[in-house]
Amino acid sequence: MSTKRKKVKLRTDRILVLVIMLAILVLLIVLIAKGVSSKNGQSQTVGGDIQDISSTTTEVTSQDTLSTTQDVTETSQVNHTIEVIDGCTYIDGILIINKSYSVPAEYQGYNGGLDDTKPTPPQGLFPEVIESFNQMQEDALNEGLDIYIASGYRSYYYQLKVYNSYCETDSPEIVDTYSARAGHSEHQSGYAFDLNSIDDSFADTLEGQWVAENCYKYGFIIRFPEGKEDITGYQYESWHLRYVGVDVATYIYENNLCLEEYLGVDSVYAD
Repeated sequence: MSTKRKKVKLRTDRILVLVIMLAILVLLIVLIAKGVSSKNGQSQTVGGDIQDISSTTTEVTSQDTLSTTQDVTETSQVNHTIEVIDGCTYIDGILIINKSYSVPAEYQGYNGGLDDTKPTPPQGLFPEVIESFNQMQEDALNEGLDIYIASGYRSYYYQLKVYNSYCETDSPEIVDTYSARAGHSEHQSGYAFDLNSIDDSFADTLEGQWVAENCYKYGFIIRFPEGKEDITGYQYESWHLRYVGVDVATYIYENNLCLEEYLGVDSVYAD
């Protein structure tokens, strides 16, 4: 083959190679363009997914917050705030008096006095206690029931006399199951009282049954409930009510607790 023909063929081959390369380049550009378009389309979809995920996260966060709040609420039943003021112990703002926790002789409820005579209700009882009881008494009367406070506030010295009188007929071990020692009596708190007959028969009366089912609505609890004797340290007293406020009373009633269980304390004399 002549040199001239060789040069022509070489040029032709180069042009062919260039054409092929251009074709490949165009194809690559088209493919890349389609890929970018597809990717953009996917991004929009993913963007929608992100919005959905964000929404879900918000719901989960909200639910987690709710759960955390519930946990805190439950924990608050364990981690209580305890304050000792003038010899009196308050747990979450509730004055606690039982075999483990006492009040000094000088404590006198709501201006109840310090002598050893039996005060007449409502002397010594706090105003909110009387107000709540009056409403409960009125509602009971509308049901044809008669409830009244037979024994309210008792001073340290009056309780001392009561306890000692019981010890004249029963051993202290027996008396400790139904009567409090001076300084350890709920009656000295100004938040507690006994109803009607002050004996076991009250539980079987219509009044006793109504009180058991409704007293929490007015902020009262049966302080020494049946089945909790080992915890409260006292026998069941259907007639003995203690004011703790509607919210606490409702919680205790709905969860079948006694005050010791609610506050997380025991009730045992030191000696």
